[in-house]
Amino acid sequence: MAIWWRDVVREASYEGQHTYFVERSMRMGMVLFILSEIMFFFAFFWAFFYSSIDATVEVGSIWPPEGLEVPHFLSIPLLNTLILLLSGATITISHKRTVMGHRKMSLDYLFITFYLGIFFYFYNILNIVFHLFLFQIVYTVVVFIWLQVFMVYMYL
Repeated sequence: MAIWWRDVVREASYEGQHTYFVERSMRMGMVLFILSEIMFFFAFFWAFFYSSIDATVEVGSIWPPEGLEVPHFLSIPLLNTLILLLSGATITISHKRTVMGHRKMSLDYLFITFYLGIFFYFYNILNIVFHLFLFQIVYTVVVFIWLQVFMVYMYL
């Protein structure tokens, strides 16, 4: 995959071989990728909302289910949101510095973004490990873990 991307960049940047059709196809491919990500997240959130709106007998007919401790919104969710927003800002600053020709400053912000991603990853792993014993419902556990794994994969 890395060699293919190397060839794509080489063809576009140095050789000028990309025609209008090729550039348009790559843009369409990126749009389709983004749309698939939106549908993927929608499916996971729909699974969560469906199980919470229509609490069935399997989950005890109440939401949240018995034994499920819901974290306060000012603790774990707020910290994760702040980490993601800060990493988005640092990668944007890194890109702007690259365009302006400030390589050293760009790399500094890129490393900050990388370390924020590592922190986000390990913080979510600790969150899963320490709160997993509270989940007693297989459906909720599967959706929660897959969403966390996918978020960490997409972030790094």
